[in-house]
Amino acid sequence: LRMRDQFRLDLVYVVPDLSQRYKRMQSIEHRAAMTRLLFDGDEQIRVLQVQADDRFGGGELWELLAGVRKIHPAALVFVILGGDALRWYAALPVGVRPPGVEILANDRHDGAPLPAMVDGLPVHTIDDLDRGLSATSIRQALRAGRPAPGLTPKVADYIRLHELYAGEAVAPDEPC
Repeated sequence: LRMRDQFRLDLVYVVPDLSQRYKRMQSIEHRAAMTRLLFDGDEQIRVLQVQADDRFGGGELWELLAGVRKIHPAALVFVILGGDALRWYAALPVGVRPPGVEILANDRHDGAPLPAMVDGLPVHTIDDLDRGLSATSIRQALRAGRPAPGLTPKVADYIRLHELYAGEAVAPDEPC
Protein backbone atom coordinates (compact mmCIF):
# COMPACT_ATOMS: atom_id res chain seq x y z
CA LEU A 1 0.00 0.00 0.00
CA ARG A 2 2.92 2.34 0.66
CA MET A 3 4.15 1.75 -2.91
CA ARG A 4 0.70 2.49 -4.29
CA ASP A 5 0.40 5.68 -2.27
CA GLN A 6 3.96 6.98 -2.67
CA PHE A 7 3.98 6.47 -6.45
CA ARG A 8 0.31 7.45 -6.90
CA LEU A 9 -0.65 4.24 -8.66
CA ASP A 10 -4.29 4.16 -9.75
CA LEU A 11 -4.52 0.41 -9.86
CA VAL A 12 -2.25 -2.36 -8.65
CA TYR A 13 -2.42 -5.90 -9.94
CA VAL A 14 -0.99 -8.43 -7.53
CA VAL A 15 -0.08 -11.63 -9.32
CA PRO A 16 1.33 -14.54 -7.37
CA ASP A 17 4.01 -16.14 -9.56
CA LEU A 18 3.28 -19.67 -10.72
CA SER A 19 6.92 -20.40 -9.98
CA GLN A 20 10.03 -18.55 -8.96
CA ARG A 21 13.37 -19.79 -10.18
CA TYR A 22 15.42 -17.98 -7.56
CA LYS A 23 13.95 -19.34 -4.29
CA ARG A 24 11.71 -21.98 -2.73
CA MET A 25 8.14 -21.08 -1.79
CA GLN A 26 4.64 -22.29 -0.89
CA SER A 27 2.31 -23.69 -3.55
CA ILE A 28 0.50 -21.32 -5.91
CA GLU A 29 -2.85 -22.24 -4.34
CA HIS A 30 -1.75 -21.16 -0.86
CA ARG A 31 0.06 -18.03 -2.08
CA ALA A 32 -2.96 -16.96 -4.16
CA ALA A 33 -5.36 -17.55 -1.24
CA MET A 34 -3.17 -15.59 1.20
CA THR A 35 -2.79 -12.76 -1.31
CA ARG A 36 -6.56 -12.51 -1.83
CA LEU A 37 -7.09 -12.42 1.93
CA LEU A 38 -4.37 -9.81 2.42
CA PHE A 39 -5.97 -7.36 -0.03
CA ASP A 40 -9.63 -8.27 0.54
CA GLY A 41 -11.85 -5.20 0.20
CA ASP A 42 -9.27 -2.86 -1.38
CA GLU A 43 -10.79 -1.71 -4.69
CA GLN A 44 -7.48 -0.33 -5.99
CA ILE A 45 -5.75 -3.70 -5.72
CA ARG A 46 -6.75 -6.64 -7.87
CA VAL A 47 -5.38 -10.11 -7.36
CA LEU A 48 -5.09 -11.88 -10.71
CA GLN A 49 -5.00 -15.61 -11.27
CA VAL A 50 -2.65 -16.12 -14.19
CA GLN A 51 -3.49 -19.78 -14.63
CA ALA A 52 -7.09 -18.76 -15.45
CA ASP A 53 -6.17 -16.09 -18.04
CA ASP A 54 -4.34 -16.87 -21.29
CA ARG A 55 -3.23 -13.22 -21.67
CA PHE A 56 -0.47 -14.07 -19.19
CA GLY A 57 1.14 -16.89 -21.16
CA GLY A 58 2.89 -19.41 -18.96
CA GLY A 59 2.94 -17.10 -15.94
CA GLU A 60 6.57 -15.99 -16.12
CA LEU A 61 7.16 -12.44 -14.87
CA TRP A 62 7.88 -11.04 -18.35
CA GLU A 63 4.66 -12.67 -19.64
CA LEU A 64 2.68 -11.14 -16.76
CA LEU A 65 4.03 -7.69 -17.56
CA ALA A 66 3.29 -8.10 -21.27
CA GLY A 67 -0.25 -9.22 -20.35
CA VAL A 68 -0.82 -6.14 -18.17
CA ARG A 69 0.42 -3.99 -21.06
CA LYS A 70 -2.17 -5.67 -23.35
CA ILE A 71 -4.94 -4.92 -20.85
CA HIS A 72 -3.80 -1.29 -20.38
CA PRO A 73 -1.88 -0.32 -23.56
CA ALA A 74 -1.68 3.41 -22.77
CA ALA A 75 -0.81 3.08 -19.08
CA LEU A 76 2.56 3.45 -17.41
CA VAL A 77 3.47 -0.03 -16.25
CA PHE A 78 5.49 -0.62 -13.10
CA VAL A 79 6.56 -3.87 -11.53
CA ILE A 80 6.98 -4.07 -7.75
CA LEU A 81 9.80 -6.43 -6.77
CA GLY A 82 11.70 -7.42 -3.69
CA GLY A 83 15.49 -7.46 -3.70
CA ASP A 84 15.90 -11.13 -4.68
CA ALA A 85 13.41 -10.80 -7.53
CA LEU A 86 15.00 -7.56 -8.76
CA ARG A 87 18.49 -9.07 -8.88
CA TRP A 88 17.09 -12.06 -10.78
CA TYR A 89 15.04 -9.86 -13.16
CA ALA A 90 17.97 -7.52 -13.90
CA ALA A 91 20.11 -10.53 -14.85
CA LEU A 92 17.64 -11.76 -17.47
CA PRO A 93 18.62 -11.25 -21.12
CA VAL A 94 17.60 -7.80 -22.36
CA GLY A 95 15.18 -9.19 -24.97
CA VAL A 96 13.22 -11.11 -22.33
CA ARG A 97 12.26 -8.09 -20.21
CA PRO A 98 9.40 -6.07 -21.73
CA PRO A 99 10.49 -2.55 -22.74
CA GLY A 100 9.35 0.53 -20.84
CA VAL A 101 8.51 -1.16 -17.53
CA GLU A 102 9.70 0.81 -14.51
CA ILE A 103 10.68 -0.98 -11.33
CA LEU A 104 9.56 -0.19 -7.80
CA ALA A 105 11.70 -2.15 -5.35
CA ASN A 106 11.48 -3.01 -1.69
CA ASP A 107 15.04 -2.78 -0.35
CA ARG A 108 15.40 -4.78 2.85
CA HIS A 109 19.17 -4.18 2.83
CA ASP A 110 19.67 -7.91 3.31
CA GLY A 111 21.91 -8.70 0.37
CA ALA A 112 24.00 -7.14 -2.36
CA PRO A 113 23.07 -3.54 -3.24
CA LEU A 114 20.18 -3.23 -5.67
CA PRO A 115 20.87 -1.92 -9.17
CA ALA A 116 20.04 1.76 -9.62
CA MET A 117 18.87 1.26 -13.22
CA VAL A 118 17.54 -1.55 -15.42
CA ASP A 119 17.20 -1.11 -19.18
CA GLY A 120 18.03 2.59 -18.86
CA LEU A 121 15.15 3.22 -16.45
CA PRO A 122 15.63 4.11 -12.79
CA VAL A 123 14.85 1.62 -10.05
CA HIS A 124 12.69 3.40 -7.45
CA THR A 125 13.13 2.02 -3.93
CA ILE A 126 11.35 2.05 -0.61
CA ASP A 127 13.34 0.81 2.36
CA ASP A 128 12.12 -2.08 4.50
CA LEU A 129 8.59 -2.01 3.12
CA ASP A 130 7.53 -5.49 4.17
CA ARG A 131 10.25 -6.95 6.35
CA GLY A 132 7.61 -8.68 8.52
CA LEU A 133 5.85 -10.23 5.54
CA SER A 134 8.78 -12.22 4.22
CA ALA A 135 8.39 -16.00 4.34
CA THR A 136 11.63 -16.20 6.33
CA SER A 137 10.39 -13.87 9.07
CA ILE A 138 6.99 -15.62 9.16
CA ARG A 139 8.69 -19.03 9.61
CA GLN A 140 11.01 -17.65 12.30
CA ALA A 141 8.15 -16.07 14.27
CA LEU A 142 5.95 -19.17 14.07
CA ARG A 143 8.80 -21.48 15.11
CA ALA A 144 9.43 -19.22 18.12
CA GLY A 145 5.72 -19.29 19.02
CA ARG A 146 5.23 -15.57 18.26
CA PRO A 147 2.66 -14.00 15.94
CA ALA A 148 4.19 -13.08 12.58
CA PRO A 149 4.47 -9.30 12.30
CA GLY A 150 2.52 -7.56 9.54
CA LEU A 151 0.00 -10.32 8.85
CA THR A 152 -3.69 -9.55 8.88
CA PRO A 153 -5.80 -11.79 11.14
CA LYS A 154 -7.36 -13.46 8.08
CA VAL A 155 -3.97 -14.41 6.64
CA ALA A 156 -2.65 -15.54 10.04
CA ASP A 157 -5.74 -17.75 10.47
CA TYR A 158 -5.23 -19.22 7.00
CA ILE A 159 -1.59 -20.03 7.79
CA ARG A 160 -2.60 -21.75 11.04
CA LEU A 161 -5.47 -23.66 9.42
CA HIS A 162 -3.24 -25.02 6.64
CA GLU A 163 -0.14 -25.39 8.83
CA LEU A 164 1.99 -23.35 6.44
CA TYR A 165 5.56 -22.26 7.10
CA ALA A 166 6.02 -24.95 9.73
CA GLY A 167 8.71 -26.65 7.64
CA GLU A 168 10.40 -26.05 4.36
CA ALA A 169 8.43 -24.48 1.53
CA VAL A 170 7.40 -26.40 -1.58
CA ALA A 171 10.22 -26.69 -4.10
CA PRO A 172 9.73 -24.33 -7.06
CA ASP A 173 9.68 -27.13 -9.61
CA GLU A 174 7.09 -29.28 -7.82
CA PRO A 175 3.71 -29.43 -9.54
CA CYS A 176 1.01 -27.31 -7.92
